[in-house]
Amino acid sequence: MTRAVLTPFSTHRAGRRIRPASLLFMLVYSGLTGAAIALLPAQLLFLLAIPLLVAVGVILWLLPDGAAPPIALLTTLLVWFIGANTLWPNYISIDLPGLPWINPQRIVAFALLTVALWSYSTSATMRTEIAERLRTVPFLKIAFWVFWATTVATLVLSDQIGASVNKWFNNQIFWTGMFVLAAWLGTKGGAIERVIRVILWTTILVSLEVIYEYHIRQVPWLDHIPSFMTVDQAYLVNVLKSQSRAGTDIYRAHGPFTVSLLCAEYLAIVFPFLIHELVITPGLFRKLLMFMGCVAALAAMWLTNARSAMIGFFIALFLYGGFAAYRYWQRERHSLVGVSTLAMMPVVAMIFLSLAITWPRLHNMTFGGAQHQPSSIARDAQWAMGWPKIRHNPIGHGVGRSGQTLGYANLGGQLTIDTYYLSLLLEYGLVGYAAFMAMFLGQLLVGLKLYLKALPGEESLAGPIAIALLNFLVIKAVSSAEFNMPLAFVLLGFIIAIAWRQRQRLGAAAPAEATAFGNYGRIAAA
Repeated sequence: MTRAVLTPFSTHRAGRRIRPASLLFMLVYSGLTGAAIALLPAQLLFLLAIPLLVAVGVILWLLPDGAAPPIALLTTLLVWFIGANTLWPNYISIDLPGLPWINPQRIVAFALLTVALWSYSTSATMRTEIAERLRTVPFLKIAFWVFWATTVATLVLSDQIGASVNKWFNNQIFWTGMFVLAAWLGTKGGAIERVIRVILWTTILVSLEVIYEYHIRQVPWLDHIPSFMTVDQAYLVNVLKSQSRAGTDIYRAHGPFTVSLLCAEYLAIVFPFLIHELVITPGLFRKLLMFMGCVAALAAMWLTNARSAMIGFFIALFLYGGFAAYRYWQRERHSLVGVSTLAMMPVVAMIFLSLAITWPRLHNMTFGGAQHQPSSIARDAQWAMGWPKIRHNPIGHGVGRSGQTLGYANLGGQLTIDTYYLSLLLEYGLVGYAAFMAMFLGQLLVGLKLYLKALPGEESLAGPIAIALLNFLVIKAVSSAEFNMPLAFVLLGFIIAIAWRQRQRLGAAAPAEATAFGNYGRIAAA
């Protein structure tokens, strides 16, 4: 006799034998877990999670299909994650014994991961749609999965496999998961605009906070952190102190980020969206508000005292201005506005280059001056140390092992690398480095082609997204921090989503095995 409990599952007499066996397994596993925690080093404690992860995977695999994915909930959680990850300082967390730091962005990320995995397991439609979206731009899909494969393959090469596996799992949540989810959610109307809207508002808030922080010479919350949320005091002192350059006393604001360079990188990534919103916003009053937001962001970029911020500003200004003018000229051939602006761009670029060479202040902002020499010398020394290690092992040393592999320490005795390009080569080897560069350089060509044929609205965001990711890639030459990586992978996923939507609109039947650039050459010419 059987009794239905949840279609298509039913309970049988065999359950009477399985229940005691399950209880015995849990008791044995609990005992072994306690012994392992007491005896194993911290680097190997990840082994305890493997049976649980396998069990969760089996449960998800056994779940019946048929549920409709909660698109609105997933979009809301993604929006909240982007906002929390920007506004909440990640060093202010609840630090409970035996648990990782607990903060808003991690809580939202856990909720997002849980809902996404449940939806993926119970919705065949979602699985089919994700596979279809990723096939839209084969070049980017191949580059991404080659990069992913190198991160897996190099795990066995790590000298600290426990630490590498732990970081690899985090990357699957904040890199792979964000990329795939954004590529799918972005094809649902309104998702991209909601994410960009929260980016705009959080950028303005961060900019105002940076300006105020520079005025008072410390972050506003420094004296108001609750005692139960204070983590490592030495870490907080290092994060919250003035980060002036060697030989200067200029305060470098960093907002809710750990260092000023990360704040500068974030502002450079998002600045193209501020320009785009300023251009498309209707009404004089709203344009004035957006112009003030752009000015606030520019002031914040200046107050970080980072060349990377100003380089990102000029890249965004010139690239967006040039492509927006070309797009307008394509659509309004009879108007002189587009062609005149387009003709002025080379002249403006030459004037800017001349000023950057001859005007000391602008030269220091872009190419750097005496105060930037220590950073440049440190990077040169790191490359000199890194090349022999890359030649000795061109296939990589494992996830998160670049600092230990290089062995370069700053004046404070901390291992550091000042360029992500070197980190990529040391961790993932030549193949991983090539795949990463192909992703973020290839998206520029794809994104700008999409922008030239885009309709007003979400499709037109392909332009600022492409420029934002170019800024991200350029700044990686002087920053190895990965804090803004989740945002970069979300934006990369949106490029694929916009490509799919434009392809559907134009009716282009591009075979999956064709090359990406061939596909988009035909789409742009349609």
